[in-house]
Amino acid sequence: MPVVEGLLFANGLALDETRGHVYVAETLGKRVLRFRMDTAAGTVSDRTTVFERAHPDNVELDQHNRFWIALPIVTVEALC
Repeated sequence: MPVVEGLLFANGLALDETRGHVYVAETLGKRVLRFRMDTAAGTVSDRTTVFERAHPDNVELDQHNRFWIALPIVTVEALC
């Protein structure tokens, strides 16, 4: 059973257990979403957009609780 529906290619997930949040990189939606998570109930709420640009490919929280967003670099070359 899905916890969140209607996402456009959810391609990354990071848990912030200290603050009670889960972050989702929504690549085709061009945003990163944050939800408040209730691990006991297995639910999320308070959907918030925290980043809206490019096509986020993945997210991570490092050992210092810094939040990282991976953005692919796309180059287009004209063929002659």
